[in-house]
Amino acid sequence: MNKNNDIEMFLASPEIRERTTKNIELSRRNNLKLDIVRRLTDLFNENPLPEPLAVGKILEENSEQAIDLIVSDTIKFQKNDHFYVYPIGGVSTSFAQRIVVSNTDYFDLSIDVIDAALLNRYKAQSKANLSQRGILFYGRQTLTYFISAGGLKVSSWQHQVGETNFEDQSCERVRMDEVNDGDLRFNSCSQTMMYEQAETNVISITLEYKANKHPFSLMFSAEDFKLKFQNPSDELDSRVQLSMLLLKKLNSPAALPVMKKFISHKKHFLRWYAIQQILGIDALQVIDELQEMSDRDPHPEVRCAAQKVLKLIEQKELSHAC
Repeated sequence: MNKNNDIEMFLASPEIRERTTKNIELSRRNNLKLDIVRRLTDLFNENPLPEPLAVGKILEENSEQAIDLIVSDTIKFQKNDHFYVYPIGGVSTSFAQRIVVSNTDYFDLSIDVIDAALLNRYKAQSKANLSQRGILFYGRQTLTYFISAGGLKVSSWQHQVGETNFEDQSCERVRMDEVNDGDLRFNSCSQTMMYEQAETNVISITLEYKANKHPFSLMFSAEDFKLKFQNPSDELDSRVQLSMLLLKKLNSPAALPVMKKFISHKKHFLRWYAIQQILGIDALQVIDELQEMSDRDPHPEVRCAAQKVLKLIEQKELSHAC
């Protein structure tokens, strides 16, 4: 493997590391003082579910200051320190970069930069592969303020799925329209927006309410709009699922006693996810529990799924016997 000279220089020089750390910490302190973060925190301290118009007013009046600070700090520090990175987390997709500005107990605030060319290419490819694409509902109320809309066209979707019955459910498109600079878009827990195409790059700022969220996010097929699966929207539940998935990937039988404890979890999607992952390690370890689920689980979707898996196991055993 070839050495990266820049990294080698960074690791070998305490002075360079100290300078970069100092610059990042200075930006971090500036970030905490942003008016948009301070005003939103005050508003949510008064009411965990403030009116969208009150939130939107703060986003509209203070979003440019946040962007100006990110740009100015990045230019200023990277001019003489190419190890510097702005100290707020980022999440990338195939056509967008999300910069997380603030996480509090009440809201998540982020800036989204959407590359128009990548978005249009992604959507063109998506139309040719709809069965592999999905329409995702995050289970949270969101408010998006479009600073620079770039001729963006969005489709708006909704679902009527309850929290106890997921069988044979679907979503529907409500409308398709174009977003303008300065538009505010509010979506409830059962609504979502899909970005369809844009003329130029888009910049928006999005706030997600943490209060009154659904316990799960839902994915529907972009081909027939039928429900494909649900994931927990709570961070702790997501980490539990990820941990079980990793244990299955590692094929770790020693973890089975711990994983089996989640088969009796109060949340149905964690019960079913646990047994799915255990089946991937050693199906014989959970035959009795699978039978119990198929007969008596309080959630109809879990019972139905368990019955289908049992049938597949029986068919496999019969084929081996023949």
